Amino acid sequence: MKMLVTASASTLATALLPTLVADERIELIVGLDTRETEFAHPRFTQVLLDIRSPQVARVVSGMTAVVHLATAAALDKSRHPPRDCAALNDLNVHGAQNLFRSAAEAKVRAVAHVSSAAVYALPPRQRPIDE
Repeated sequence: MKMLVTASASTLATALLPTLVADERIELIVGLDTRETEFAHPRFTQVLLDIRSPQVARVVSGMTAVVHLATAAALDKSRHPPRDCAALNDLNVHGAQNLFRSAAEAKVRAVAHVSSAAVYALPPRQRPIDE
């Protein structure tokens, strides 16, 4: 099995990657991030790339599974300019669309998307989220 993990330099990936490399069924893990990770293993390689890039399709090609961790948390709109919030939305929405479209075109068998209620940019307990 060949697996792609987005946001491979994130705290969540730091916890996940050792578990993945411990599974002998996984022959290759490719980490995708714009930042370098300190994680190292013979079956792990990292590609420095933004998930919005058209080159993501080349990285996804040949993968058996994708774990999408690259979801940026929401910004407090009262303290950040609208352009920062727009950039965050672009990463979360268009980045995910690009990744999922690439995975579908490459006929990736399994996709796991780790989300956060923070992507909805709602104040806590303002309204229920049914997902």
